[in-house]
Amino acid sequence: MKNKGILKFFAGLVVGIGIGLASNSIGIGIAVGIALGAAFSQGKIA
Repeated sequence: MKNKGILKFFAGLVVGIGIGLASNSIGIGIAVGIALGAAFSQGKIA
């Protein structure tokens, strides 16, 4: 169960980095990724 949360966290982080690269602002992407990762790993999204 704990490993699944870690995987979801990294999935959210990767999505955020992708958003950052797309919007040409890696700092914002990392911040969004950490926020998404935290939400995914705690089961608040999906």
